[in-house]
Amino acid sequence: MGSSVEGSRIRSASNPASLGGTPAGGYAAVAKDISSTEGAVRVAVHRLRRKFQKRLREEIAETVADPSEVDDEIRYLLRALDA
Repeated sequence: MGSSVEGSRIRSASNPASLGGTPAGGYAAVAKDISSTEGAVRVAVHRLRRKFQKRLREEIAETVADPSEVDDEIRYLLRALDA
């Protein structure tokens, strides 16, 4: 899984997964599209999800007065996106 097309497909598949969903057609469909295994796609999505979560926390930390407010802000954001 090294080409830019594969990376783009993995990133595209990870978008719903970053918030807990699964890609359209499931991980098996993405794996088939990029000639990989479902397990490799799951690992790649998991890693991207972790990077996304870390980056989101960092960005939110820049916007709050106290670091203890980060979790509350993330919960608020998720509620707003769910509405």
